[in-house]
Amino acid sequence: MTRIIAFVVTFALLAPALVLASPSRIVMVPSSSVVPPWNIRAEMETLVRLSDRKASKGPAVSPGARDPGVTVVGVTGGAAIDFLKLRGEVGVDYVAAGPDVAERNPWTMHWKVVLPELALGKSWQPAVTVGMWNYWPNKEHASNMSYGLLSYNFPVLGRLSAGGYHGDQSALGGVENGILASWDTPFNDHFWAGVDFVGGSNKLGSVNAAVAWAFSKRSSLGIGYNLHTAREYSGADTFLIRGSFLF
Repeated sequence: MTRIIAFVVTFALLAPALVLASPSRIVMVPSSSVVPPWNIRAEMETLVRLSDRKASKGPAVSPGARDPGVTVVGVTGGAAIDFLKLRGEVGVDYVAAGPDVAERNPWTMHWKVVLPELALGKSWQPAVTVGMWNYWPNKEHASNMSYGLLSYNFPVLGRLSAGGYHGDQSALGGVENGILASWDTPFNDHFWAGVDFVGGSNKLGSVNAAVAWAFSKRSSLGIGYNLHTAREYSGADTFLIRGSFLF
């Protein structure tokens, strides 16, 4: 109950001061947004553990008094195939700190291909997104998450997305499949908010919320909260800080 209250209070207090450009991820769930074609975005993300509670199952188990947080530094480039009406991006991330499982595999990649909403000229056509994240070939501990999503922007309500994922069970612990769902919306040229859900009894299972502020069309700073739903695999809940800059 305490962590549910913390999740609700964090989001409620920050929602009024909620980014211009929609992120490539809502919080944990990928979005149908991509880096603009032929641009590069640099991003740094830090996840801070909020208690000493440790994972008792799966690959996140470690002997320390408290699992350290994780800091990820990455770059992502955008691309387009105009005659197919497709947009996409590909990037690489370096895990600068974290549990032993991350220390043994600091490099991961992510990519996605998007058929944008309404690209086929139909007013009802959702965006279709397929991709992978936390991918690395021949690495024992990479989650190698493949996913698919359908997304649609509703008037007033904002963007809703739903889909699913499949990952490497040895890296995730617990189950290897789950559902993905999210909501997000920009409130104006600076404020953005999003909430998402990663289903599955594994280290990624969570309900997450974030708010962000765009200082300009190229830079933004966001904060969020990750309420883990299978803490026997994930350990303690985490507080998220994410900054990005578009070159």
